[in-house]
Amino acid sequence: QQQQQQQQGPMDAEEQEDQTPPYQIMEHVPLAVFTNGVLTALNELRHCALLGLSKPAASLLQQSLEAVAASLMHYRHTRALSDNEAALFASATKAMLDTVLPYLASCFTRIFTSGFSKLDTSGTASILRSVLQEYG
Repeated sequence: QQQQQQQQGPMDAEEQEDQTPPYQIMEHVPLAVFTNGVLTALNELRHCALLGLSKPAASLLQQSLEAVAASLMHYRHTRALSDNEAALFASATKAMLDTVLPYLASCFTRIFTSGFSKLDTSGTASILRSVLQEYG
């Protein structure tokens, strides 16, 4: 047990559990695939998370999040959605805003503890809110 605790580091069981992706993400497969890709990259990065990498890593994550939000906006404006499809799309957009965005920002800060101020998700959140307002 002591060896397992040394391998896990100083986090307790509650913090370990806190790292699991929220189940709501799995309701939207494209968001789950995106989240899994980001988590894979962050998992590789954590082995050698030099402070000098925090700014470029934050920039790349921010660009990726904004690209997803822009893709959602583009999809909304270029597709005629039925009422059922529109409800599912709004649910996916809300999941991106309320679940994926804060979760990935939290994961980033676990790797770069001083990196939160460098990761700006406000642009992504603004795009997602504007998409949701169309369903208002």
